[in-house]
Amino acid sequence: MAGKEIGHILAAQNHPLAIDLVKKIAFNKTYKITEGDIRTLHRMAMNRIIATAGKYRAHDELAVYGAGFTPPLFYDIPKHMKELVHLINNNADELRPIEHAAQVHYDFAWIHPFEDGNGRIARLLMNLLLVRNDYPFAVIKQVEKPKYLRTLKEMDVEGNFEPFLIFVARSVEQTLDTYLAALESKRKSKFLPLSILAKGTPHSADYWSLLARKGRIDAIKEGKTWKTTKQVIATYLAEQRN
Repeated sequence: MAGKEIGHILAAQNHPLAIDLVKKIAFNKTYKITEGDIRTLHRMAMNRIIATAGKYRAHDELAVYGAGFTPPLFYDIPKHMKELVHLINNNADELRPIEHAAQVHYDFAWIHPFEDGNGRIARLLMNLLLVRNDYPFAVIKQVEKPKYLRTLKEMDVEGNFEPFLIFVARSVEQTLDTYLAALESKRKSKFLPLSILAKGTPHSADYWSLLARKGRIDAIKEGKTWKTTKQVIATYLAEQRN
C-alpha cells in the first residue's frame, strides 16, 4: 500500500513536466513527432516509478487489466510504433481532429509499448493532438474512468469505435464549457453598477446611464441596472479631457 501511495505522489510530481513537453510540441504545429519524443514523454511521466521509464517493454503481455485484447509481441513494438508515428504526423485518412486524437489514443493503448504507464501516455498523446488543432484538453475525471475503460473495451471486443469517440468528444466539450464559464465569471466580476462607478467622477449615475443607453460607452444591462468597468469610465474621462 505504501509503495502504491508513493507511486501516486511521484506521478503527480512528474505530470507537470510531461504536460510542459506536450504543450511545447503541440504549439509547434510544423514539428514532426518522433518515437524519441514519445519515449521522452514516458521517461518524464514515469521517472522514479519504474526502472524502465522511456524504454519499450522487453517481454510479452498475455493480457492487459480491464482490456479485451492481447498486445502485440514485444519484438513487433518498433514496427507498430513507426506506424503510429506516421498516423500522428500525417492523418492520411483525413480524420477530423477529435477522431484523429481518439484513434491515436486507441492505437497506442493497443500497442502497449511500455511496461507501465501506457494509459497515461495515450491520454497525453491524444491531448497533444487536440491542442495542436486548437481544442482544449480532454480531461478524464476519476468518476468517469469506468466509462472511459468500458468504451475502450467495446472497441477492443466489438470493434465499435463510436462509443469511445463520443466519450472523447464529450470530455473536450466539458473542458470547453468549464473554460467558458470561468471566462464569463471573470468578465462579469469586473463589471460594476454605474451608481458605484459614478462616485468620484464629475458626473452622476444618471449621466453615465444616459451614455450607456446611447451606446457612448461600453456597458451591459442586467435587469434594470447598467454596468461597466472602471477602465471604460477612465477611458471616457480621459477622452473628454483631451
